Amino acid sequence: METTATKLQARAYQLEMFEESMKRNIIVAMATGLGKTNIACLRVRAELERSPTKRVWFTAPNTILAEQQHYFLSSQLPEYQMRTLLGHDKVDLWRTPAIWDSALADMHVVVSTPQVLLDALRNAFVQLERISLLVVDEAHHCQAGDPSARLMSQCYHPLKQRNPSAVPHILGLTASSRISNKTASTKDLESTLDAVCCMPTVSLPEYASHVYKPEVVGLPFTPVFHQSSQVLATLTDVAAAALMCNDPYYKTLKTACDQVSAEKLRKVEKKGSTPAIREVKSLLNNASYLESSLGSWASDCFVRSCVDNWHRGLVQDNVFHESMNRKSMTFVDELLSPLRGIFNANQTLTTPVFSTKAQVLVDFLASEYHKGIAIIIFVERRSTAYALSELLSATPQLCNYRIFSFVGLASCRYASLVDLADRRVQKQAFADFRSGSQDICVATSVAEEGIDIQAVNLVIRYDDPKQFVSHVQSRGRARKEKSKYVYFRDLQAPNNKYLEWGIFEQQLEQEYQKDEELRKAAVVSNDLDEDDGQKYAVPTTGAILVHDNSMQHLQHFCTVISGGMEPIYILSGTLGESVTAKVILPSSVPSPLQEATSTRAWFGERAAKRDAAFQAYRALHEAGLVTDHLVPIQPEKSKHPQPRHGHRQYEICAEFDVWHYMLAEDEPFNYLVRITRGEENYANLITTMPYRMCQHLSFTLCESASRQLDVTIQPLGSFPRQKPLQAKSVTKRLVETAFRVGSASESFDDPNRLPLLLLPESCFDEDRALETSSLQNFLMTRSHLCHPQPLLVWKAQSQTPHLWHAPRSTKVPGNTISEILATKVSKLQVYTAARGADTGGSSTATLRTLATNECQTRGLATTLGPSILLLPSILHFMAAAMRAEHAQNSVLKAIEFMDASLLTQALISNSASGLFNYERMEFLGDAYLKFRTSFSMFSDNPLATEGVLTMKVHEVINNHRLEQAIQTSGMEKYITTQVAAQKHWKLPATNDKPEGRAQRKVNSKTLADAVESILGAAFIDGSRVGLADERCTAVLELFLPEIVWLLPREIVDAFLAQRAVENPGALTMAVESMLCYRFQRLSLLHEAFTHSSLLRGQSSLDRLEFLGDAIVDQIVKVRLFKWSKLSAYRMTICRAALVSHALLAYYALSLNYVRERNELHTRGENSVTVEQVQTVVYATDMIQFYDAELQKPIQVARTRFETTKNDIEESLRGGVFPWAILQRLNAPKVCSDIIESLIAAIYLDSRGSLVECEKMLDRLGMLTLLDKMADNDAFEVRTPSARLHEVCAQRHLAFKFCSTKDEVEMQYVGKVLITGPNDEQHWDFVGPSASCDAEARSSAAETALRAILAGECNVTEAQQTSNEVAGSQEVEMTGVDDEEMSEVDGEGEGGVIVCQQQKHI
Repeated sequence: METTATKLQARAYQLEMFEESMKRNIIVAMATGLGKTNIACLRVRAELERSPTKRVWFTAPNTILAEQQHYFLSSQLPEYQMRTLLGHDKVDLWRTPAIWDSALADMHVVVSTPQVLLDALRNAFVQLERISLLVVDEAHHCQAGDPSARLMSQCYHPLKQRNPSAVPHILGLTASSRISNKTASTKDLESTLDAVCCMPTVSLPEYASHVYKPEVVGLPFTPVFHQSSQVLATLTDVAAAALMCNDPYYKTLKTACDQVSAEKLRKVEKKGSTPAIREVKSLLNNASYLESSLGSWASDCFVRSCVDNWHRGLVQDNVFHESMNRKSMTFVDELLSPLRGIFNANQTLTTPVFSTKAQVLVDFLASEYHKGIAIIIFVERRSTAYALSELLSATPQLCNYRIFSFVGLASCRYASLVDLADRRVQKQAFADFRSGSQDICVATSVAEEGIDIQAVNLVIRYDDPKQFVSHVQSRGRARKEKSKYVYFRDLQAPNNKYLEWGIFEQQLEQEYQKDEELRKAAVVSNDLDEDDGQKYAVPTTGAILVHDNSMQHLQHFCTVISGGMEPIYILSGTLGESVTAKVILPSSVPSPLQEATSTRAWFGERAAKRDAAFQAYRALHEAGLVTDHLVPIQPEKSKHPQPRHGHRQYEICAEFDVWHYMLAEDEPFNYLVRITRGEENYANLITTMPYRMCQHLSFTLCESASRQLDVTIQPLGSFPRQKPLQAKSVTKRLVETAFRVGSASESFDDPNRLPLLLLPESCFDEDRALETSSLQNFLMTRSHLCHPQPLLVWKAQSQTPHLWHAPRSTKVPGNTISEILATKVSKLQVYTAARGADTGGSSTATLRTLATNECQTRGLATTLGPSILLLPSILHFMAAAMRAEHAQNSVLKAIEFMDASLLTQALISNSASGLFNYERMEFLGDAYLKFRTSFSMFSDNPLATEGVLTMKVHEVINNHRLEQAIQTSGMEKYITTQVAAQKHWKLPATNDKPEGRAQRKVNSKTLADAVESILGAAFIDGSRVGLADERCTAVLELFLPEIVWLLPREIVDAFLAQRAVENPGALTMAVESMLCYRFQRLSLLHEAFTHSSLLRGQSSLDRLEFLGDAIVDQIVKVRLFKWSKLSAYRMTICRAALVSHALLAYYALSLNYVRERNELHTRGENSVTVEQVQTVVYATDMIQFYDAELQKPIQVARTRFETTKNDIEESLRGGVFPWAILQRLNAPKVCSDIIESLIAAIYLDSRGSLVECEKMLDRLGMLTLLDKMADNDAFEVRTPSARLHEVCAQRHLAFKFCSTKDEVEMQYVGKVLITGPNDEQHWDFVGPSASCDAEARSSAAETALRAILAGECNVTEAQQTSNEVAGSQEVEMTGVDDEEMSEVDGEGEGGVIVCQQQKHI
């Protein structure tokens, strides 16, 4: 099921109360359901941060409320240790300090009832001085002998008299400061708690807007008395016949001789009853009350349930009574046996019979039913709650309702005959009621106070409230709009009863009238036209900000920047006299800009808010977060968007022609060209040219898809040289013979224009250099070649050479070989392509059988010819190397490359050769450029939001800007983009005055990639000597001079200079256990865990997540690059999987640590054992949200994580990236954000150590998975959609996705529609139900893939033939860049999808 959560935020009146509580002790008096616990949570967090060596104690009047508050605080503050101390923990048996010390060890927050804390203080097991904050929930109880009042009078006030600074701060919470109608009770409460009652004042209009006045309805009834039922009559007789002398307990006391027994006997005789008899009489009392209040059916039902429950407990031996032994309990069971006889005779109860009051209730409920209704019926007794819920559930008129009872929980050490509450059943039913699965809760007063119940439509007081405060508490539950508050009026009651209810209703009206008057006063003050004429004008555009439009501007800004959150206004002063305002912006805004205050005091609320908004928005503009037109800056990927298909074409100057700048008279340099293929060696060539290369060239050429040639070119010392004219003649004849051209180059006509000479490694006779002879004679003279060698041979009378790969031995016993297998040399052969498929020439031509007696050899051309055929490609790379050296000595002079070959590889684009590391270097440079740009923007714009930072990065990293950088710097002429063509190839020629050459067309991505590939080369070159950042900084300063490029360590030092080292806190210790890293700057850690919904003047994780994204990308890409065998495409798809939201969220959900705590097991007064237990705390639980509701999507995702983690791990072990299973988690974005924000926090705190960041990623398992992907070529990383795209393209099929969503079940179903060639065949494949659209699409794609590979989508032969004639499209994904891969990574709407349709049902 997909789970979403609405962003919640603190309300102004809540922040007003929180800020007030930080100044003094207060009692927060606010209506039920308006967030008092949220205020307490903010206060507890602040106190724990302020006083880390002390603990907070939270008291609640009953067990249920205490457990609820513990749950809420634990979910909001998971980094802190908390525990409850309640009656069922048997704390009354903890009699030594050692036990209490064990229970409280490492506890930051303790939640208990006031009595538990009072007893512990009295016995000196707990010291009040060690408590920094005491929170008193339902503080109105703190009067007239209540345990909380005694706690204050006996412990707090005496300590304050001795040492005022030693007492804890006090925070009280109540829905009413009055427990009675007496106004003096408020002053008494304040005196007792040493606090001041506070409610929102300047924020009262907002507060009042959330308090809804229920309609008060009185239901009249006339009681009618009926004759008792048989069950009640029998129970009356049983109670009368229950004699004390028959009780085994009494008999035991009578025969005992000890003093203790004698004292117990005296008390029993004084009371005139034993515990057993009192239980029977209690049953009679409750049954009689139920018959008069509800009717005989309810009474009989209750008695039957009690009798059966007691008997069942005895039989199963699971009932325990504090004051009775088993004999006495059996005695009770025997007394009740006549009732069991009646029940056994009548297996089912009769049709419900109602009292007149109950009938009125039934009729009223039947008339009020509608879908979504929520009702609480308050009753006085526990027995009434049970019986009334059973009665209503059995009534046919109310069959649409789902009903349960809710009462306080008795001690686990005590079981009463009339207590039918089941702790587990009640807890689940209550949870269902909160979620809307139950409609009616029949509750005792336990539901009046503090219990976290949803706002309800109807509150019904079936039994009259006994106190004024009960009325206030129960009324507060009716806080939905158009809700009703219902009470019952007994028409036979005395007249003064009517007067009492009249006064009661008047009190209601007076309370609401008071709030309404205050609200009206605020409205009147708002209507005043106050304006001091302030105006802020933007000089560049003339845009004007004034008070009148400031609030609208600020509201729009917060909506845009935080996804819907609103600014919070906090007022101070007195409305209508003098009021100021403070506005707080969402925490996604940098903390220095989160608050602004009005510059003066105003008469009305609206004017004060406008002033504060004016100051806030002006600051936002001055910080650059809004444009000069005073509108929020919207993140955009680029101001220069690229065309959706392809990239923009540019005309740039021709490649720098290195040959034209060579002069023949310059000093010549010799180079040895060695070509090998395994054991096969080509003939070595000596190249002589007037240019000294600074690097040894080493590269690969492809003769075919399966035949790669390794070429090395290295400087050579002196060797016997031929005369220049002789060498020129041989060079000319060799080239013309190999390439079948009349004149290989115009340079042959002028020796000064020939830039290089080609010579064999040994001396030769020019006259016989190209002498023709038969192949047989050649083989006779060279019958035993020293190694396998390729040779060029010609058929007689033919100018077309054939390539023959001669074996090591060419002699057959008795004769030479008579036939050979050779390949015709093609003019279209391309040796610089590496596409994984044959590209023409010898790679695709068929081997031919040639007779040796019909073949000729042509001297040097035969042995040197195979090497000469590679000359265009060899010279292509040599020219690129010399071009790179020219660039290094001119434009790139400041970079100081140590390895010139790296720059050569960086400047040969993929279009010119698919064999070099250009794409790999571009891949590496892309990551580094993103990292450095992101870090610079992060540092240079400390007040910019994450969205603005992203926009600024895209302004730098886009094809248009980088292409502009190449052209501005003059680097475009040094980038090799032309292919080494074989056809019409000519030897290059020198030219003292080079003429202008035609411009070439390149796309913007090629030029932009050149910046990144140069950056990648500089990173590799610098890394070898520990100067990677320095080398890359020089590149960045050259191409992007508008940015001040500080070194990363300089940025970190400047950043940390503003962050003080802090003492470790609870969060630090928790993270250290989880990440094996200790933070020195706690503020960074808090920021990394702070969600933007938390409004506390602290920056949220958004900026850190922005930086962490770039750091993770840098680490992953550098690690992938180190695997030299990986292609750029393979690295790209691996990177897309590794940094995907799906995988990062999986790691976040799995990141946890084990926390130890002491659990005490109490078996008796002298038997208390301490057990050290371990609990698992998850990183996602530590995210600081404003409201725990925002944790629900994470909790749902973790539930899915627990059920899928084994499948995920198994898939990864099997070598398949589990896209669909990971997407099934449907984790919210904050899960992946937390990993990136923690990485950034570690990077900054560790002074820029990428090693520490790598340690964290390794702990998560990411780097191990990366190495596994890189080492195993068969590891399937592509998304199901990408694999389906490839398979369909290979089979000439088209496909599209459709998805449907079940709005009720919140599940998705994906479908893939496959279409054959010419639209003549169709197949539909439906995936399983999914938690989100992404999983639905991936699952459907996997279903379709399995079907296609199983042969379910066979195309007819006619269609296949037709399609082959028309031509097929090759599936080529080499060269996909990161932007394109983001559409194929399983997260987007993307490029692999032909069509998409979204339906909702």
